[in-house]
Order: sequence, then C-alpha cells, then structure tokens
Amino acid sequence: MKNKNINKCIGYIIQNENSSSITDKDNKDIRVYTLIEDTNENYLMI
Repeated sequence: MKNKNINKCIGYIIQNENSSSITDKDNKDIRVYTLIEDTNENYLMI
C-alpha cells in the first residue's frame, strides 16, 4: 500500500509489546485508516 491510497486515520489500537514505528521505537500504537478508493469504507488498513 502506498501513502496515496490512504485516506484518513479513524483510530488507534494500543500495543504494549511491539513498536509500530521504524523511526520511533517508543511508539506502540497501530493506526487504523480508511482507503481513498473505497468510498463505502468496507475495508480498513492498519
């Protein structure tokens, strides 16, 4: 998935074990996004 396909962040899933960011090892939140071409928002991306 490329950044141009991602629409908006609709929330977070907090993870206490693994980092979700390559640049910030303390960031353990997983973001949930909608996709631009899915106008009915049937699919989500984490």
